[in-house]
Parts: sequence; C-alpha cells; structure tokens
Amino acid sequence: MKKITQNHDKKQELFSHLINGLPIVLFDSTDILYFLVANLSDEMEEFLQAGKIEDRAIHVFSETEERNLVKYWKELGLKSKFCRQTMLYMEKKVEIVYLQVRNPETGFRVSLIPWFLLPNRLYPVFSYYYAIEHYNMSEVKSMRLSAAATAEIFGMPEFNKSTLCRNIKAMDKILNKIQTSDPIEEADEKAVSAGDGIGRVAELLKTCLSIEGFIEAWGDGVAKLPDPVNGNTEDLKGASGIPPESSNIVKNNPGEAGKPGNTRGSPLRRCEKWKRPKKKRIVLMDCASRERIRINFINNCKGAVFDMAAMYHRFII
Repeated sequence: MKKITQNHDKKQELFSHLINGLPIVLFDSTDILYFLVANLSDEMEEFLQAGKIEDRAIHVFSETEERNLVKYWKELGLKSKFCRQTMLYMEKKVEIVYLQVRNPETGFRVSLIPWFLLPNRLYPVFSYYYAIEHYNMSEVKSMRLSAAATAEIFGMPEFNKSTLCRNIKAMDKILNKIQTSDPIEEADEKAVSAGDGIGRVAELLKTCLSIEGFIEAWGDGVAKLPDPVNGNTEDLKGASGIPPESSNIVKNNPGEAGKPGNTRGSPLRRCEKWKRPKKKRIVLMDCASRERIRINFINNCKGAVFDMAAMYHRFII
C-alpha cells in the first residue's frame, strides 16, 4: 500500500512539473489536448494586428520552426501532421494551419493552436469576448447593439445577436473568475517560455497514456469551472481586467425598437396606420479610434485567455 502511494505521489509531482504554467486546454467533446501558442509566425501576427494577408492559408509557426519541430518529434518517436480550421476575421475567410503531434503507442494527441483559435468555431476568441464584454459594460442592455459593434470592429458581418445569445451564458459563469488588474503581465509571469513549453508537450506525450490519465494524475490541479452566475452581468463589470474603454466604440445607444403603448382614448382614424418606429442607426467612433480599441482589446484578451488556460485548463468560451 505504501509503495502504491509513493508511486502515485511521484506521478503527481511529475505532472505538477509538466503542467505548471503550461497553457494546455482540455476540450470536453474531444480526446485532444490543445497547447495555446503565444509566439506566432510573423505572417499570422500581421494578420491578427492589421488584417493583412497574402495567402488564404496562414501557418502558426514559420517554415523553419515547423521543420525543426517535426524533426524533433520524429527523433522522439512521435508522429505529427498538419491540421486546418477556417476562421473569419477582418472580412477575410482564412485557413489556420497548425501542427498536431501524437504518440503512436498510446494515441494521445496534442494540437498546437494559436491562442485566439477556438476548435470548431468560425470566429476568433476575442470577438466573442468583446461582444460579451460590450454587453456587460453597457448601461442599456442590447444584444443587437453589442453584436453590431463586434461585427464592425472585427470585420465579421455575419456576427449577429443570435451568435452572442448562444455564447453569453457560457461566458458569464467564468468572467468573474478572471480577476487580474493587468492580465497580460500576470499571464507572462505564470507562463513558461515557448521553447520550454513545447518541450514539455513532447514529455507529456511520452509520459501520459490518455487524457483520462492526464486528469487522474493531475488530480485537483485541474480546477473545476465555477458555477453559473445566472446571467447576473452587473456583478461582472470590469471583472475580466479589461479596461472599460476597450469595449466602447459606439457614440450613441439606440437601444431596441419598442412596441406601441396604450392607444386607448386616442383612437386612430381609419386612414391612419400605426407604423413601427425605425431602429435608430448606430453611430460608431472614427476608424482610427476603432483600430486603437481593436488592437488594445486583442492584446488584453490574450492575457485573460492564458489566465483561464493556466487556472482551469479550459477555453474562455
């Protein structure tokens, strides 16, 4: 019994070393671990910051980095392949090309994705985050307004009220757990270096037999997600650590068109028909201000995403 306990303790200690500060994410519907890559290729970084792209397919790593990683994994007896996912951003539909590495003996896999990518989602993580943050920070709640602001600032015309509605409950329950005053600095302090992190991925694949084994060995280190807060967004204002001004690109707040009030006592003539009030046009800030807010928000969101990965091994959405 003592020997079994000692082996378990050693396993816990080993996994504590491997996972500490590592942006590894569990995804409920798959048997894959996701490693969030912070240092992206110049091509991908330029697309993220400026929306510029020369090729429809954008690689997470540079060609040299990809070649070195594949060689390194091969020497360790690991298999690798390229995976693709479509993403819409800055009015461009692109393919994000990332590496997935697998232990052929166990089938255990890790995908190395850019920090802003969400598996099986069309939009980048910071767009969902922005829409919900905008809604939470607005005095007058309007999903239509928040969705329109998001679509405008990130160049995603199909992002609408329904998209926001489907995701707001999922994010409400975790926003209040991101309590950093400066998420970027805290994330940097907790994060390991890119090279060391990828090295740990290979070590993890060689050590762990499955995701179930990963969860069992890591034990309480895989923190449980907080309980839902039942949409109480008033308590979430500013909880993400993102400055309030980073979510404000709308000059006016048109709200929603309302229904007619009680017309008793003032009947309409037969020739008159009640006309639904037109929705007030949303007036946005100038292009330079929107660009500044977009870039600042993305950079701040990056810190919150890595905080969530470090604390809960989960995506923020």
